[in-house]
Amino acid sequence: MHLSNILLDERPITFISDRNAGLLEALPKVLPTAYHYFCLQHLKANLRDRFSGLSFSNTFRSRIVFLFSSCVYALTVGCFNQCLKELQDEEKGIVCGFLSNLPYDKWTNAYFKGQKYGEMHSNVAESFNSWIRQARYFPTTKMIDSIRLKIMDLMSRRREQAKKLNTFLCPEMDSTLVNALKSGRTSLVSRSSDHVFEVQSRPLVSVDLLNRTCSCYQWQLNGFLCAHAATAIQKSGGDLYAHVEPFYYTSKFKDCYAESIYPIPTVEKPLVAMDDLVALPPICKKAPDRPRKNRISSRGEKIRQVQCGRCEKYGHNRKTCNEALP
Repeated sequence: MHLSNILLDERPITFISDRNAGLLEALPKVLPTAYHYFCLQHLKANLRDRFSGLSFSNTFRSRIVFLFSSCVYALTVGCFNQCLKELQDEEKGIVCGFLSNLPYDKWTNAYFKGQKYGEMHSNVAESFNSWIRQARYFPTTKMIDSIRLKIMDLMSRRREQAKKLNTFLCPEMDSTLVNALKSGRTSLVSRSSDHVFEVQSRPLVSVDLLNRTCSCYQWQLNGFLCAHAATAIQKSGGDLYAHVEPFYYTSKFKDCYAESIYPIPTVEKPLVAMDDLVALPPICKKAPDRPRKNRISSRGEKIRQVQCGRCEKYGHNRKTCNEALP
């Protein structure tokens, strides 16, 4: 709800996450115009676990996951239906049961209506959790201050990095645009109207510059020019950069890190007297056993235990095995 208060109504947002029950319930209520896409990594793990413990080989499970990924990456409905048929022909019962609770617009490129800018996973959240791993075990105030220091240092380094950029687009996206132009340099472009073009390639596609669409669907999905669109704009004498989302501009990268996070000195901070009003942590019962260190598994995810190849017991590997063998 706090996030929804600072988001602009005209800016569509896409959330990529696992199938957490709280998110599935809250997002349509709090952000009804937002898009929700299920993380591919979690879905593949869930599907593979459906076949564990049964009489299926690892090769067969890998084949199923590969065919499922083909369905996810298919850009058109026709291509998706063909990939889905191949998947169901391999094993229909378990696959159909798995897909019964997955709306197509939540996990396939062909049916998804928002923009993901090429993202298929929620790895950025996992990366952030790993980045602050050490700080997570500190007391609350120390944890917050530690994260503040890390972000303060990160923004300073990114600001210095931004000063060295001399391209209109960020370097990686500038290279992507150059490669797109190289890929489409042999394609023939025919004009249909002021903003609609036919690009004769494999396959033959229609490009609409006004609505920023291409029948290959890559432009809509990634929010960046595909080879067909880039070729049509270049050969029509248009401005390539005018058809690129502003998020990819170097100026936007600089704006993201223009502000500074300032230090919080304590040298002149008064000492806290015992009779002052101090907010104490809530009284709670300490959970048994050691505190959790690993992340909480997502819905339907099963963590595979490490099995030792020497004693065949779980929880360690051959290198750290201390078990006595008979």
